[in-house]
Amino acid sequence: MREPGFFVPPMLAVTAQEPFDDSQWIYEVKWDGYRCQIHWNGTLRLYSRQGHDLLTQFPDLQDAGTFLPFPMVLDADHPGQRVRFWQKFLAEYRQWALVPYVSRRKHHGGWLWAIVSAETQLPLGLLPAPRSWSVPEELQQTSADMVPLKPPLHAEVSYRMLTDTGRMRHGRIRRWRR
Repeated sequence: MREPGFFVPPMLAVTAQEPFDDSQWIYEVKWDGYRCQIHWNGTLRLYSRQGHDLLTQFPDLQDAGTFLPFPMVLDADHPGQRVRFWQKFLAEYRQWALVPYVSRRKHHGGWLWAIVSAETQLPLGLLPAPRSWSVPEELQQTSADMVPLKPPLHAEVSYRMLTDTGRMRHGRIRRWRR
């Protein structure tokens, strides 16, 4: 482990054949901004992805280190001027919802679950069915686009926000039960 104050080259993204999908991981929305490292050891340093000093571009952050409780290095994404500051720290909301229908429309080779609010019965959106769910035989026999599940499944979903029309943004299924 290096002491804070010395730039550490970050791990960069790589190209893949298809999107990574694993229920054990939480994903962060990538907003337009600056990838940076925040180093605090009594002196604040803010490094760009290439190791350049970002405090010259963002002098208003000079006192940010006083909020950190001890020396540390943080991997961060500074929103810069393109994104409102509050958007970088959106909460992840969770709720238990119902899955009354599944869709035959395939998503990367899998089925889609129709998610509705357990409280209001209003639709929240379509999400890829978890790999742990096996399609019942009777569902494979039908040609309907939306197939009812009786009884409906229960799914804990997480999302960043709801749109103006009540749909989940960046939703995913965390766990489910019959």
